[in-house]
Amino acid sequence: FVRADFVADPTLFDRIVGEHELDTLVFSGSLNTLTEAQALAVLERAWLALAGRPGASLAFNFLVSGTWPQRATDLHRRDPCTWLAWALARTPLVVYCQYYLGGHDGTLVMVRPA
Repeated sequence: FVRADFVADPTLFDRIVGEHELDTLVFSGSLNTLTEAQALAVLERAWLALAGRPGASLAFNFLVSGTWPQRATDLHRRDPCTWLAWALARTPLVVYCQYYLGGHDGTLVMVRPA
């Protein structure tokens, strides 16, 4: 585990992937506080940091847009089709599931081809 500001530090992922020889980066819930542009910029930097590491994976979840039965929060909801298209534009090796929180949470795992 690394405690750092991955939004403010654009070199963080390159550094930690190289220093610790990482082949997996995981985001759990942290992207929900960011705008869509900020979240996608963070994910792009993370994905690029894993370049040259065949089989490396990037996993993240997000709150899915749509009707929510509970009261609204300030957390951002995402269109799963947009985020799945973003992932598929980078690799054909993508797993998507949307069963957590009654279908209100989407999880994507992207794998770099060998």
